[in-house]
Amino acid sequence: MITSNLRKNYLRILKEKANSKLLRHPWRQRRRMLQTRTKQACESFLKPVGSPIYKYSDVGYISQYTFWWMTPVLSRAEKNGRLTEGDIPKLPSQDHPERLYERLRQILSTRKKISGWFLFVTVIWSIQPWLCLSCVVNCWLFLVCMMVDPLILQYLLDGENSLRTNLLFVAGLGVSMLVRTTTVETSYFASVRAMNNARSALVQALYQNALYLPAKCEPDFDVGKLTNLVATDADKFAKVEWIVFFMGQCSWAVISLPVSIYFVYRLVGTAAVVGTVVMVVQTGLMVVVWKRIEPLNNRVQECRDARSRLMTDLIKTIKRVKLSMTHAAWRGKVSTKRTEELSLLGKARYLSACNEFLGCVGTAAVPVSIFSYYTLVEGKSLTPAVAFATLGWISQLQWTLQELPWIFDLWATINPSCKRLADFFTKVNSSVGQDGVAISRAAGSATVQRESKQMSGVAPRSAGGSLRGEVAVRAGGADLGYELAEGKQKVVLANLNLSLNRGDLAIVHGPIGIGKSTLLKAISLAQKPLSGQLTTSGSRAYVGQKPFLISGTIRDNIVFGARMDEKRYKSAIFMSCLEKDILSFRLGDSTCVGKSGVQLSGGQKARVALARAVYADMDVYILDDVLSAVDANTGRHIWEHCIKPLASSSPSRGRVRKTVVLATHQIQYASMPETSITISLNKPGGDAAATVADVVRRSSATTASRISSAWREGEEKAMGVILKHPAATTTKSTNGNNNNNNSKESK
Repeated sequence: MITSNLRKNYLRILKEKANSKLLRHPWRQRRRMLQTRTKQACESFLKPVGSPIYKYSDVGYISQYTFWWMTPVLSRAEKNGRLTEGDIPKLPSQDHPERLYERLRQILSTRKKISGWFLFVTVIWSIQPWLCLSCVVNCWLFLVCMMVDPLILQYLLDGENSLRTNLLFVAGLGVSMLVRTTTVETSYFASVRAMNNARSALVQALYQNALYLPAKCEPDFDVGKLTNLVATDADKFAKVEWIVFFMGQCSWAVISLPVSIYFVYRLVGTAAVVGTVVMVVQTGLMVVVWKRIEPLNNRVQECRDARSRLMTDLIKTIKRVKLSMTHAAWRGKVSTKRTEELSLLGKARYLSACNEFLGCVGTAAVPVSIFSYYTLVEGKSLTPAVAFATLGWISQLQWTLQELPWIFDLWATINPSCKRLADFFTKVNSSVGQDGVAISRAAGSATVQRESKQMSGVAPRSAGGSLRGEVAVRAGGADLGYELAEGKQKVVLANLNLSLNRGDLAIVHGPIGIGKSTLLKAISLAQKPLSGQLTTSGSRAYVGQKPFLISGTIRDNIVFGARMDEKRYKSAIFMSCLEKDILSFRLGDSTCVGKSGVQLSGGQKARVALARAVYADMDVYILDDVLSAVDANTGRHIWEHCIKPLASSSPSRGRVRKTVVLATHQIQYASMPETSITISLNKPGGDAAATVADVVRRSSATTASRISSAWREGEEKAMGVILKHPAATTTKSTNGNNNNNNSKESK
């Protein structure tokens, strides 16, 4: 036993030494090096095979056609049991929504009237021509291979070829099938990419136009209709992902149909005419059905708009509905609209099914009619060579023609959506000259930029990066208000004459409902004056009474997509008095605020919106009653550490003075030494519009009492005093009629 164990150990040692000597041989090292280099070359040719973090545009052609680029993603999913955002390949630069939207904006902004067909061609071809061209070319390669197959099959079944020639024909059929498979999948993938890109561009364009919607378009496009445009009409582009591929088929049909009919005629003679007649009849029937589907889809969209408007009204008044016990009546209204919509939708679906049935019947009717006429009428013998070659050409014909029901159905589905979207963009573009608004405005544009009325956010920074002159806000004879139906106007604030310099801290006050928010929206350029002029120089940040929060973390809501600057971020949190609140959360600033900030209190929402504006570092800050949602101590902190520093200095980005306009009911801040100008709004009485009663200098000892008494008088005529900074000795009038009174008061 001991001897056998020693022998085994000795043999094992000898074997290990022999292997180690072999590994040291130069020829083995060269072979291993060659294998390594060959593997690396294959990996680079089929790249990527390593980490899934790459761009699709960087992969090789073989990887694109064989979808080898998906292997690392699938391997990572199998290994980890899930996929994270970092495991997904990065989008190519040509597929980025911002780039697609910018191209769409440039094209649509040059046209006053936009048709549905023009919009369809724009979002499919004009903004992404290379992707669509790739889809069409691959589709053509697929159809070319389908056209070659019957020729190869005919020569293969001829029976007069040698074995070697037949083997070459069989190999050709195999190669043709391989090319067909790869090209059709690549073409379909490109079609899916193109339609999803179209949806992304349209959704972003709709979102931008909803934020900057002209006043004259608001009655035509309420919340329900805008929601349907995004969720239904724009989303349909992603649901008809085959349409670009079908366009390639239709373009190829111009060449393939005459060629296919010619070869079928060579094989079966007059029977080819019979088959062509059957295909024409089939196509005519499908066109008739398609024309009945399109009006139904239009009516379905109208019913959806009506139901959405009804649901919007119901949600807005849900408390009153419950208190008045009228929910049964509302349920009946909603059910009626939904029943009408389902009825029309069912008719459209039945007609679509009928169209598909005609396509299936035509697929079998064409070869049956050809072979029946060939054998029964002409009395000819149907050989395998003729039968299989004819079926190949019929397949080529039907591959183009049998997709006609799908093309008609898809176009009948998407055409109403294209018309509705085109109507929206046309009305927005037609209001450019009247409302000062286009689809979008680039930063630094001289045209008025509009902000959303419901969101607190920031406007694009001007091209210069700061205020170019001393005047930040200037208004001359401006009437502020709203446009009503039938061309009527509601003037809220009349004859506004105002001038604010850079570094001014202005307090706007007045009774509830007098028009303070309207004035601030006009200063932020979120609302265009009905008449007169109003300009705001430099970039601006607007914090409304109803803060806008996204469903993300506190950090996401403050940074809001801007570049992260840790020092500026901490400063914004301190200035808005959010430090203690963030520390009280278990996850800190990574706490999710929920939909519309449901996890936060009203004061916390207001301070998060204020922190977002501070972090944006704008030139003009418009704050709409941000102090009303916080307690006295927090309000004092915001005044001392946020509002005062904004108007005095801002070391970031080299700016030293900001313009701050604050609307508030807390008139004690009007007597603060930092307040430059106090703007008092007054309403004469009745249905008359409000006016700017006073623009008062803070330095007077009786300023606070004057403001309070003027506010209490309400309907009495205001003093009309305009005073500037404490160091100023002259006055500036807001009304031409009060120049003399203003001069006396200043003295």
